[in-house]
Amino acid sequence: MKIRNGFVSNSSSSSFCVWGAWVDADYFMPPNDNRDSGDWYDLYERAVRGELVPSPAIAAVPEDSERVLLGLDYSQLGDEETGAQFKKRAEGLILSALPPKAKVQFRFINEEVYS
Repeated sequence: MKIRNGFVSNSSSSSFCVWGAWVDADYFMPPNDNRDSGDWYDLYERAVRGELVPSPAIAAVPEDSERVLLGLDYSQLGDEETGAQFKKRAEGLILSALPPKAKVQFRFINEEVYS
């Protein structure tokens, strides 16, 4: 999977417009992982099944990257929820899936992920 900013007309692409963060994939890998052993594919499969972060947050794992995209799609913004409340909820979901001392820099992410 590759990541591209901007417009993509490829039908095998997925678009993300989220409040979230790119985090180091090592947070989700077993200790002493071997990227050639299948652990990386297992990580991708866990992301697809929605096992990396609590629902409704999303995770995307580009195969050529050592990072994982974690975020909450703006379609999940509640009718009575402010932007600040939405961001706080998204950050809580994401941080609950990471170790307590994980380094995370939250931001608006609008990217295209395609295969």
